[in-house]
Amino acid sequence: MELEFEWDEEKAKSNLDKHRVSFLTAAEMFSNAILERVDDREDYGEVRFIALGRVDADVYRVVFTGAARTSYGLSAPRKRAGMKEKSTIVRRSLSQIRTMRERGEDKTSPDAPEAESLGAEFWNRARVVMPGEKTSVHLRLDTDVVKWFKARGKGHLTRMNAVLKAYVEAQKH
Repeated sequence: MELEFEWDEEKAKSNLDKHRVSFLTAAEMFSNAILERVDDREDYGEVRFIALGRVDADVYRVVFTGAARTSYGLSAPRKRAGMKEKSTIVRRSLSQIRTMRERGEDKTSPDAPEAESLGAEFWNRARVVMPGEKTSVHLRLDTDVVKWFKARGKGHLTRMNAVLKAYVEAQKH
C-alpha cells in the first residue's frame, strides 16, 4: 500500500506563507528514514508526532498525525507539518506528490528559515522509523479496551498501535 497524505489546503497555504515550506516537501520526507517522537508538548486532542527527515540535501521538521501510519496529516516549517478537518482537505499519494514536485509545483523556498531547536528531550526520546508498510489485521478486542481508546478522541487506532509498538520495544531490552 502506497503512503497517502491529507491536509487542509488553507493550512498548507498558511504554512507556506509563514515557514516557506510546502506540504509537498513535508510529505516527501516520509519516503526516507525519519527520526520521530510523540509530540506531547501540550494536549492536542489527538496523537501527534514530531519528526526530522531529509528531502534532497535539506533536513526538515514536520509535525503530523498518522492513521495506522499509512496516511499522514501534515502541518510544516523547515526542519517541521498538521491536519484540521475543513472543507479544503486534499488527499494525495506519495507518487502524486513526487510528480507534482517534478513538475515544479513545489513552492518551498530555498531560503526557508530554520525552526527553533527541539532540545535534548527530543533526542532522548526519538526513534528511527524506516519507510515501510503496515499489515492490515482483523483483531477482536475487549469492548472496554476499545471504548477507553475511543474516549480519547480521533486517532484511537494510532494510539493502540503506539502502545503495542512501545510494548514490543520494551521487550527487546
